[in-house]
Amino acid sequence: MLALKIGDARADDAGVTPAVATTDVTFTLARLDSEGKQTVLDSNGLATMLNATRCACPTNVVAAISLTDAAAATLGSDTAEITLAAGADCDSDGNTCQAIGPTLTLTAQKTTTTQTLATADLFSAIVGQATCSALPSTSSRLWAIVRVNGERTGAAPSLALDVGAAPPATPTAITVTGGDSDLLIGWKTTGDVSTLAGFQVLCFPGLASPPAAAFAACSEVTANAAAATPDAGAVDGDGGKGAAALASLDSSLVCSSLVAAANGSVRVKGLANGQPYQVAVVAVGSDGTPSALSLIAGGTPAPTLGFADLYRDSDGQALGGCAVSPEATRAAWSRWFGGAVVVLAACLVRRRRAQPRKPRTRRFGWRWRRRRGPQVSRRWSVSRLSLFVIVGAALAAARPAHAGVFDLDDEGVAEHPPAARIPPSPRRWNVELRFGPYRPAVDSEFAERNNNDQPYATEFGPRRRLMSQLELDRQLSHAGGTWALGISAGYFRATAAALEPDLRTRSGDQTALRLIPLSVSLVYRADWLLEKQNVPLVPYAKAGLDCGLWSTSDTSPAAALSGRTLGWHTAAGVALALDFIDPADARAMDQETGVNHTSLFFEFTRVSLDGLGGSQQMHLGDTTWLAGLMLEL
Repeated sequence: MLALKIGDARADDAGVTPAVATTDVTFTLARLDSEGKQTVLDSNGLATMLNATRCACPTNVVAAISLTDAAAATLGSDTAEITLAAGADCDSDGNTCQAIGPTLTLTAQKTTTTQTLATADLFSAIVGQATCSALPSTSSRLWAIVRVNGERTGAAPSLALDVGAAPPATPTAITVTGGDSDLLIGWKTTGDVSTLAGFQVLCFPGLASPPAAAFAACSEVTANAAAATPDAGAVDGDGGKGAAALASLDSSLVCSSLVAAANGSVRVKGLANGQPYQVAVVAVGSDGTPSALSLIAGGTPAPTLGFADLYRDSDGQALGGCAVSPEATRAAWSRWFGGAVVVLAACLVRRRRAQPRKPRTRRFGWRWRRRRGPQVSRRWSVSRLSLFVIVGAALAAARPAHAGVFDLDDEGVAEHPPAARIPPSPRRWNVELRFGPYRPAVDSEFAERNNNDQPYATEFGPRRRLMSQLELDRQLSHAGGTWALGISAGYFRATAAALEPDLRTRSGDQTALRLIPLSVSLVYRADWLLEKQNVPLVPYAKAGLDCGLWSTSDTSPAAALSGRTLGWHTAAGVALALDFIDPADARAMDQETGVNHTSLFFEFTRVSLDGLGGSQQMHLGDTTWLAGLMLEL
């Protein structure tokens, strides 16, 4: 795309040809796809379009020429004639160039014109009658020569073209992994991906309704000799017909949509189980030029076993829903639920506004921080970093904070006289961001029935995966410590390649188990040591009820499972208040944001998600540890 600039000449200057400069003209070349849509070629597309593959498979491009409104106004009643020509240097009449296509015209009223050109004409004009198999490598330009009243103007915009450039690099290392009615196909990319529009996969046998080809294909375009040979791992159940069929870029064999250039795999669905397929991959350039076909690889779709299949086949009893256990357990559940409702109701009742606390005088305590000299204090504390991460979410739930400053050390008396001290802001909420390893005890359901099947371990293995949780606690009382009612939500997901029927070989399908644990907890924190004696370690304990929302998913057509499992949890841990790192910074944070304390914590937790003893609930509990960050507001 060229910048535009208007000359100074006027059409009403009698006998003077209007001066149209190169900068007054916009000249572009666009490719046409199979649906007639135009895509303007950038420098990469222009540099790669006239390669050997495109020579064997000619197509059309569209040249577009337009004048600026100011340049068109200088024409008056004159007509500008544009001739398209190919050659190294066509900006003067003394140079020999090959004209292409008819003469185009522009007027003051018609400022844009287009012309469809055949790529075969471009090849012929630049390199003559050279064969595509022996195409020379050379550079040339396509010119738009502008004449007015038969005389050349100064306008001769041009586009650089490289003839004989290498087509897109052929994908390598083709892999095919069978799935249930699908194949997972992978490849490695070579060459410059910035010149690619993407990749497409060809299959034999083809699909009944193949996707549209993203490349310009014709029967004359064939892959190299190596590509006509099946790869070592190919499954050739058609006597070699697949290799012959995939020797050319037949658009009827396309079996994937255009895959982004940054990707290296695609799942082809809608295939027939038990039918051998041969596949090859083609790279598609930004100008629509295809690479040579890759080596051929083969695979056969077949039924696979995801986690849901293994669970059902092992006689898993989970039927979904949230049903509890029989009579003996139902009474216990009612007591738990009733207690939770009472505590929740108490939490929702607005408390009286806390009275300002009297300034505290520390009688004795731990001197954890450095003495602060007259120099500027360091502001690198963990408290500020922690606030940046999650205080936004915490403040959305908290009441407006009361500005205040609290003191943890008598050394601050000189800097903050007692009369100027402001009591700490009221403490009402705790926000926790929690992380830890987790492994749902799905297989315990079968062990309780003396069944040796282990669907979870078989599918996902023995290792634990990350559990992430967010907890919000509403403080209810500070009698002998802090009592609070908390709610939390988490996320856990285990994924793996589905198994083939031998229960050892991994297939191309993916299977997953997702768990979203929800809980309500009664929390006690022994923080009186922190509040009165500045001891930064705060032991705490939790107990409450849980409901785990779970679901399975598979890339295969197998039916998924989903449901809810009730349970309970207990936890014990210790929190380390970080105020001692920089007490002055902690006081400033409390005054500015209402964050009383920032703490790191570690806890040991027992989660029993087994339907409270029910027999038709998937077991999802675990005994593990969690750690994270807590803000008190």
